[in-house]
Amino acid sequence: MVNLKGELNMRHNLLGTVLLSMLVGLFVTAMSVSAAAGTKPVRETSTTVNALSESRASKYYRLNRAKKTKLRFSGAAGEGQVIRRITLPKGTVVTDGSVYDNPLMNDTPDLSYYVKRHTYAKGAYGTGFLPAMFTFNKSGLTRIKRPAYLFPNQTNYFYTGGLKAFGDDQYHSNLVKITTDGYVEYYRYHPVTFTEEKKAVTFDYRQKPTSYVKIQKTLKKGAKTYLYFKPNLKGVNDKHIHKTGNYRYRLTINNLHTPYSRINPTVNFRVYASLYTFGGQAYYSIAAL
Repeated sequence: MVNLKGELNMRHNLLGTVLLSMLVGLFVTAMSVSAAAGTKPVRETSTTVNALSESRASKYYRLNRAKKTKLRFSGAAGEGQVIRRITLPKGTVVTDGSVYDNPLMNDTPDLSYYVKRHTYAKGAYGTGFLPAMFTFNKSGLTRIKRPAYLFPNQTNYFYTGGLKAFGDDQYHSNLVKITTDGYVEYYRYHPVTFTEEKKAVTFDYRQKPTSYVKIQKTLKKGAKTYLYFKPNLKGVNDKHIHKTGNYRYRLTINNLHTPYSRINPTVNFRVYASLYTFGGQAYYSIAAL
């Protein structure tokens, strides 16, 4: 004999389970869609991005005399735990350093490879940052305005690919870096993996740039910045304008004034980007977190 009451209870419980599973599935799907939507670039106002950039703007100083200090690299001992000593020349333009491997977490532009070239050694990975509070002691430092060749972006790292690359974590961008001491450096994408505290860490670029040049002159006209070099900066679309002198090549950087933001899944923060062209090629730079 069929137990009608028991069968109804079983069907009721089964229906409840199915409905609960559907609701959970819908919730998870909604969360996934929301998270995916958050990682897509959205247009921002220049007012918002400018305010964020100004709130975390770097302070710049010129060394009145040569100064001994330490650079922090990463290695087997951990992030920023490999120390190399350096003497910075008189006249070097500096700002505070960093304690992070990830450029997204840094607030300040970098020194040039040229001035740091003797500190790179086996077991030391990363760009090699000055101490995070390097300019706290003002002895031997003169405060100056932000040099004309630097932009009000977080690190003055510019990545190829423009908006497309900013919205794609799998996009392998090449990098142009403008340094505090007046160099432009070009790095081809070339991952380097090492062991840091018993775990694998990968940097996207080698320590030595593919090419680099010293900036000889800077001109600004509206949204465009013109950088002049003596040799050609290989990898970047600069223009040959003179056969002799220090201003033989010119790189035109155009600020498109079309900022975007997105949630970066690597650091779980909303990051803000400014879009540029370098010699007509699309680039982006992280303006602020």
